[in-house]
Amino acid sequence: MKKKVMALLLTAAVTTSLLAGCGSKEDSSNTNVASVPKTENTTETQKESVETVKKDPVTLTYWYRNNVGEQEYTQQVEDKLNEILAATEGYEHITIDLHPCKDYQTDLSLALTAGEQIDIISLPGAGSEAEIVSDGVLVALDDYLAANPEISAELPDWLMDMGKFDGTTYYVPNYQQASNQMFCFMNKEVFEATGYNYDEVQQAFYNKDQTYLIKFAEDALVAAKATIKKDHPDTTYINPILLGNVNSYVECGQSGFPSISGKAKFYWDFDAEEIKFSDSREDVRAGFLQNAKWYMEGLIPPDQMTNPETYNNGFLGEYSVIFNYAQSFGTPDMVAASRNASESNLQKDGEVIVWALDDHNVIGLRNAAQGVGVSATSKNPEDAANFLALLFNSKYEEFYNTLCYGLEGIHYNVISDGKIETTEFQGTQGGADTTYCYWKWVGGNTFNAWLNQSMTQEQEDYILNDLNESSDTFVVPVAGMVVDTQPIDTELTQLKSICAEYRDAAASGIKGADEEAYLSEYLDKMEAAGLSKVLEELNAQAKAYLSSK
Repeated sequence: MKKKVMALLLTAAVTTSLLAGCGSKEDSSNTNVASVPKTENTTETQKESVETVKKDPVTLTYWYRNNVGEQEYTQQVEDKLNEILAATEGYEHITIDLHPCKDYQTDLSLALTAGEQIDIISLPGAGSEAEIVSDGVLVALDDYLAANPEISAELPDWLMDMGKFDGTTYYVPNYQQASNQMFCFMNKEVFEATGYNYDEVQQAFYNKDQTYLIKFAEDALVAAKATIKKDHPDTTYINPILLGNVNSYVECGQSGFPSISGKAKFYWDFDAEEIKFSDSREDVRAGFLQNAKWYMEGLIPPDQMTNPETYNNGFLGEYSVIFNYAQSFGTPDMVAASRNASESNLQKDGEVIVWALDDHNVIGLRNAAQGVGVSATSKNPEDAANFLALLFNSKYEEFYNTLCYGLEGIHYNVISDGKIETTEFQGTQGGADTTYCYWKWVGGNTFNAWLNQSMTQEQEDYILNDLNESSDTFVVPVAGMVVDTQPIDTELTQLKSICAEYRDAAASGIKGADEEAYLSEYLDKMEAAGLSKVLEELNAQAKAYLSSK
């Protein structure tokens, strides 16, 4: 949910296919500009405006990804959805044709290339928005949204801004957990052995007190040797992300431009009100140097860069991750309870204790896992656009939940009003091994979905009220900005290449005594490759974007 994700990007090959599938911009210009027929001021028309106008039947094809394609019950769910449509005012004439895809990017691009009729498109994933819009794949939606306010009535303005390009709306972003929250996880037994006060540590995180946090980290590593080592003599202690580097980790992670950044981040600096580069920060440099110190002291295994099992192991076992950071949602207590209840997050024995890394939350750049738009190949764009209300408005709760969860008695059982138990539960909703799945984050207002085993009412209320729509949540001013990379494509390619070569080694501290010289070499190469030019261009675009709002 909010800031959940991690959707796939369109590959270069897919982008090429999309171009081929949609034809030239000249060919698609008429379709790409939405138009709603104006009603003439006649007595007959006025009469029709208060009566139900019988419309010709249409079939709308809805393309989305589920990583498995057609499933055992896809057709039965589709039949049920069409029963609902037949009984829903304004949608009686519509039949929906579900088209789930296993390899969505490829399947979609091939279909467009072949000129296949598609009406409703789920975006391939975060980072694909600019490509799919510029290739003319989606119809402009502003006129349709104005004609049918139900589509966006329950969605915040900042979310709708994320579906705009150059001031024009091309898709409706999925509404889910949008506010980023970062947490620190620590082995509970180790923490208790440190003798530190939980609330004091939490305040140190809030204050970004790097001196305190580094001392805490060192004491925790010592405590780990005295507690875990006795039961796990072969344990090696690692701290792959510096605890004291919390300031940059939160700020850069929450407001970064992941689609153009590579491993390091171009991010929005709230204080300076401009875009900056994360690894140029002094606290990042200090963090890398601290990791080098711990590496030389034998606290970081020498093979952590080459052995994935070393880096990703559980909290106890051959390797012990004393500290780790992750994005999640809820209060620290909620997050700790959730993590401790999941064996996948604790591969060995033990519990975790959790701290929030900041005292506020941030809604960052295009932070929606997916979104839904209308295909430029649709022969019924008005009906396709109106269909979006079924996904985003609580008035159509039955339709959306049937789409998400499938059939009662087969895929779920009702526990109480708004609460169900899914019968093929796989941690969140459903997946490849289930007989039907539509991930609710693929498209729609997820707050209209019934609650199942993956979510409590307390958690959902917290996400909606304390994160997404809280006055304490910071919305990145350029959250809806689409970066035009064309002027800086060459520089970005070079910068990503240098990051790929240098950054992991720099961050891990494995250069030891040579860390400082290595960092200087890394940043010098970044500057020579055009870092300043990229920042200048990004900030010029940010200024233009903010001026247009």
